[in-house]
Amino acid sequence: MNTEIKKYKFIKTLGKGSSSSVDLAKNENGDNVVIRHCNKENKDTWIQECLKEISVTSSLSKTNTNCNFPTSQMENIDSEDIMVSTFILGRELSKDVLEELPESQQKQIAKDLGTFLYHLHNQSIKQQEQKSSSHSLDIFNKKEKRLKERLNLLPAEVQEQINQVISDFDDDTNYGKINVLCHNDLIKDNLLYDKNSQKLSVIDFGDTEINDIYTDFAYLMRAGQLGDKFGIDVINAYNKINQENNTGICINTHTAKKLAILLSLKKIKKLDIVNNPERTRFIIYIQEYEKHKTKGMYKTNTSDLHIYQGKEM
Repeated sequence: MNTEIKKYKFIKTLGKGSSSSVDLAKNENGDNVVIRHCNKENKDTWIQECLKEISVTSSLSKTNTNCNFPTSQMENIDSEDIMVSTFILGRELSKDVLEELPESQQKQIAKDLGTFLYHLHNQSIKQQEQKSSSHSLDIFNKKEKRLKERLNLLPAEVQEQINQVISDFDDDTNYGKINVLCHNDLIKDNLLYDKNSQKLSVIDFGDTEINDIYTDFAYLMRAGQLGDKFGIDVINAYNKINQENNTGICINTHTAKKLAILLSLKKIKKLDIVNNPERTRFIIYIQEYEKHKTKGMYKTNTSDLHIYQGKEM
């Protein structure tokens, strides 16, 4: 951070990414803030991304989302464009953090996240453009060459199980029907929980865009993230709100889980290395999925829920 920016007092660097470096600082009132600086050569593109994030969070702030999230503004100080955001307290949410909490509290966090996603998915942001594909999760399409190549690096038994997952989508009427405003990076790193306030916070809206409605749930239920039970609780809370508001939307838990499996496969690095921990975890993950599926864990109770019938969100 430029120490000549007198309006803010630098505390420490929080991280550096491909597009931004992020610092923690204090403002003139002594409050902690997060300052993001552009690392991209194309600064105009970076500014547009920041403005998109500001637009999304500004719109969300007008609703009762049940979750905290940072609000931001662009500033130009000493000829440098920066994005200044409120500092969010909390510890990265993980399966371990959840398991430390009473079950009632875990349920409440899931309910709060389900409520947040309902409000996010119902936002209408003018700056957003829908992806060109009929449904943007076509990165999981069974015809995709790279996915098949990666499958060939796994044991035959795992290949067979994943091919079954892929073929299931041909008959899945819940997938690829609705496009909404999605967070698009709903991983544990972007979910913070503050034990003192018992509040969940969602951060990093830089990838937010119009996408298939299942995108956020696929990210949420990825391997090693927060555990299937939590993801299912979030989906149940989300479905209940949609039922109460008569939207006609019902997220199928099993569809979300199948997409999470394919997303996890896509994300593994060095899949060709047999003793790669990520690869090993994924194989264990598939074995657990088969056990849970047999026990009916992913069955969505739609008996008292409406199924999407072509209504616009």
